Amino acid sequence: SGQVRAQRYFRRYPIGGLMKRRALIQHLEQHGCLLLREGGRAFMYGHAALGTSTAVPRHTEIKGILVRKICRDLNIPAPSIPN
Repeated sequence: SGQVRAQRYFRRYPIGGLMKRRALIQHLEQHGCLLLREGGRAFMYGHAALGTSTAVPRHTEIKGILVRKICRDLNIPAPSIPN
């Protein structure tokens, strides 16, 4: 039952490939997001017009599911990520 549920979930929400951090930051800045501060583990980006913010990890490559979550937190469209 749990395995079937997981298969349905990943069929609906594929994990996708990896995205370079620099490409994600460019995508965020193109949609009006600004760097709020730098922490030890992550950058904090925010969208002033929408009043939202989220953390962007310092990894060189970020998983597709996390990229979509970051964009959802900031209320901007997610970039297309190749598988």
